[in-house]
Parts: sequence; C-alpha cells; structure tokens
Amino acid sequence: MRSRALRLYVVLVTLVLFVALAAVIAAKPWAARSGSNAALDKLVAREWQLRREARVVEQVVHRRWAGYRRRLREREAQIRELEQRHAAELSAAPTVAASGVVTLAPQVRVVTLPPAGASTSSGSSHP
Repeated sequence: MRSRALRLYVVLVTLVLFVALAAVIAAKPWAARSGSNAALDKLVAREWQLRREARVVEQVVHRRWAGYRRRLREREAQIRELEQRHAAELSAAPTVAASGVVTLAPQVRVVTLPPAGASTSSGSSHP
C-alpha cells in the first residue's frame, strides 16, 4: 500500500509542477516590454484625445443646462405673475348672481343619419 500512495503523490506533484511550468511559459516573462510599442502609444494618445473631448462636451452640457435652468426660472416667475393677476381679476369681478348673467351648458342634439352605402340613383342594378 505504501508504494501505491507514494506513486499517487509523485503523480500529483508532477502534475502540479507541469501546470506551474506551463503557466510560467504562457506568461512569457522574457518578453517584457522593451522599448516603445506603437499600437499602445496610439491607444494612449487616443485615450487622452477622448478625455479632452469629453471635458469639452461636459462643459457644453453644463452651459446649456445652466441656460435652460435660467429660462425655466424666468418662465415659472412669469407663470406665477400671470396666475396672481388672474386671481386678482377673478376676485375683482362681480359674481354671477350679482350680475344677473346665467351661462347655460351647451345643448346636445342627437342626429340619426342614413347608413352610408351605395345610392340607388347611381344607376347600379344591385340592391
């Protein structure tokens, strides 16, 4: 039994060493970045360009939102002023009972029309 367990441990250790060696070889530590990589440099330059453009866009958006908020405050003030003026006009207007003017609801009339079909005066022989 001792030799069987020993063989199992030897196989396991060999397998672990093989996986570790394969990982080291796959990492290619000897191929460290030597000098400049043109693709990486272009990528970094593009990143900085996009960051600058994003800052410009953000400034434009903030400026537009500030203008929108300013116009909104002006419009809300105008609406409040109109509402106050309207309320003052309503309170100053005479009441309906005092003026003697009565407003009736509009009357509704139901009209029945003939069905829309082929007319007999068109010369058609179909009923």
